[in-house]
Amino acid sequence: MRWGESRLRRAGIRNAFMESAWLLAARTSAGNAGDLILRRSEKISAPARRDYRADVSRRGLRVPLAYILGSQEFMGLEFRADPRALIPRPETEVLARAAIEFVASRAGRARMIDIGTGTGVLAVVLAARFPGVLAAATDVSGRAIALARANAARFGLAGRIRFSRGELFARARGRFDLIVSNPPYVRSGDIAGLQKEVRREPRAALDGGPDGLGVIRPLVQGSVRRLRPGGGLLLEVGDGQARGVARLFRKAGLAGIRISRDDSGIDRVVAGSAPW
Repeated sequence: MRWGESRLRRAGIRNAFMESAWLLAARTSAGNAGDLILRRSEKISAPARRDYRADVSRRGLRVPLAYILGSQEFMGLEFRADPRALIPRPETEVLARAAIEFVASRAGRARMIDIGTGTGVLAVVLAARFPGVLAAATDVSGRAIALARANAARFGLAGRIRFSRGELFARARGRFDLIVSNPPYVRSGDIAGLQKEVRREPRAALDGGPDGLGVIRPLVQGSVRRLRPGGGLLLEVGDGQARGVARLFRKAGLAGIRISRDDSGIDRVVAGSAPW
């Protein structure tokens, strides 16, 4: 484990000790990094040692940890993660909690759609939390849809979520009580300056065009036609974008607009509702 820590530290990985522990735990019977640290005196098999060293080498090349481990925790659930989709992030839990609050206000019943579902975390979390949710999820990437389906099946929700491939609402049917999305919102010119790990994730899930709003604008406009009266639109946005997106909401005729911050104090989620 110390060998891995040293290699990762030299590669510029900030949390080198814990990441080395996580990688080693994944290749042993320890189960998790905490158990591994307590059992550090135990011998490791030659195959496990070989695989661990290969994983450390990949991490040193800045392959995201979640892609190496093959999973990422989100809202207390462990989701499969791989290069087919963006890795679920803590800031998106702000969006998930806002969606949970909205559905709870509807007595746990809502017809919802997740636009740009990626790993499927938003649709899965809502369907898992509320038996009364009728969920749909779309993505432009067929590979992402396959991953999202696998995650839904992982939690026994394959029959509860309708997945489809297409842009925005192209394959959607009818109207919805709730529309949620974590759309691409990074400005095209900022992609090159992102962390090396982030640049290994699907660019289509990141690139929001020259001003970062290339997907958000048509998403807001299309949502107005797809929301039932009183239905909610919840979007994750980038740093510095919330006020501009709130203006798009107002221009589209949405009301009750609210902005929620993430744990870093960044305005992260914009919410609004269709008139009754």
